[in-house]
Amino acid sequence: MKTVRKNLHRLYVLFLSVVMLYSCSKEDAPQPVVKPTTGLYVLCEGTPDANNSKLGFYDFSTGTYSGDFYSTTNQTVLGSIANNAVIYGAKIYIAVDNSGIVNVLNAGDGKLIKSISFKDESGASKGPRRTVPFNGKIYVPTIWGKSLEVIDTSSLEVTQSFSLRSSAEDVAFYNDQAFVVLQGNYKSGYDSTIAVLNAATGTEVKKINVGVNPGRVCIDNQGNLFIPVIGDYDKVQPFLAKVDANGTLVKKVDGSFDKMAFYNNQLYILSGYNGFTGVRIYDPQTMNLIQDNFIKDGTTIKIPYGISIDELNGDVYVTDAIDYTESGKVFAFDKSGKLRFSFTTTGGIGPNTVLFKR
Repeated sequence: MKTVRKNLHRLYVLFLSVVMLYSCSKEDAPQPVVKPTTGLYVLCEGTPDANNSKLGFYDFSTGTYSGDFYSTTNQTVLGSIANNAVIYGAKIYIAVDNSGIVNVLNAGDGKLIKSISFKDESGASKGPRRTVPFNGKIYVPTIWGKSLEVIDTSSLEVTQSFSLRSSAEDVAFYNDQAFVVLQGNYKSGYDSTIAVLNAATGTEVKKINVGVNPGRVCIDNQGNLFIPVIGDYDKVQPFLAKVDANGTLVKKVDGSFDKMAFYNNQLYILSGYNGFTGVRIYDPQTMNLIQDNFIKDGTTIKIPYGISIDELNGDVYVTDAIDYTESGKVFAFDKSGKLRFSFTTTGGIGPNTVLFKR
């Protein structure tokens, strides 16, 4: 009898152990680890036709900024009018508009791996505007090429090119669809639509009308699009458009808006041409204003030109173009809106993008 009880006890303990192991495994499933930030790559677009775009580096361990980081590392210039950069995997992809190239760098040391040509048969730049990652590829909308180009991240070759109705400013992705902002341009006239493409084939499945001269786009995890509609300056007034995943314009907020960033289910937005130089925060669900100005300590920014948020701690980085002719600045705020530190982008004009080295 004792043996039976002993065996039953062992079975019971084993059963509890299995249940506890299963429960802990479900509740404590490992989450992707975000490594601490060790430094900042700062992209400065430079001035037209001067071939003076820069990629600088701010080292957290020393508190120093190297404005000529790219040139020193690679013994060459970055190019003319670097619009945008992104870290994807172990590489940095930089769209250099006037030069008609996308430069691919090692994200660890900044060394150039390859310059990918974005020029037409005549040698003119197609105008690569953004480098946007999706499903192991980098998608590049072009303003003069009127196309969405696809870079394979393994071969670093352009493997697909999707023709568009007009100049493309930006692209975002949801449910295997590419939402391409068709801005048009001052030469051929401004567009007012978003082309919805099958991201794999480039087939257009829908056209969304948002307003004259749409700008950069943000998208949330429910497929809602947020697009600053620039308008036609004095002729058509600007506003911020919210478009749902079905392509319906569900909300308009009047005012001049520019670059945006998501953090903690809130939308941080820089203003466009209305003279406001702070950072506003909106509820993306209701589009109600949460904070009229995120900056709480009186820090003054002359021309806010870019915004990035560190997902690890909520630090907000705002770049300042100053006057588009001299070195800019980068301001780092904690998540409460107080300045942590700032630095000058020595030699770098028009800082527009901050990337986090981890």
